[in-house]
Amino acid sequence: MRVKFVDSALRSLKPRRIKYDVHDPEGGPLVLRVSPDGRKTWMASYSSPEGVLQLRAIGKYPSMSVAEAREKARSIRGGKNPAPTR
Repeated sequence: MRVKFVDSALRSLKPRRIKYDVHDPEGGPLVLRVSPDGRKTWMASYSSPEGVLQLRAIGKYPSMSVAEAREKARSIRGGKNPAPTR
């Protein structure tokens, strides 16, 4: 699903019975995941070292803006290791 990533459109996204993802219409690695309980989480898509496409949570909407989320998602895709250190 694609919607314009502006505040009014993102706030109007309603929860469904199962989680769903909304992809950034500008392309790139940014995804907004809407959970059944109404939470909206920014996700970044990236390729693992094995070449598998994965998603990583990078923040919550609306506490993280679209611009901040795009920058963080691009930095992860740009080669920074998103895996947490243990």
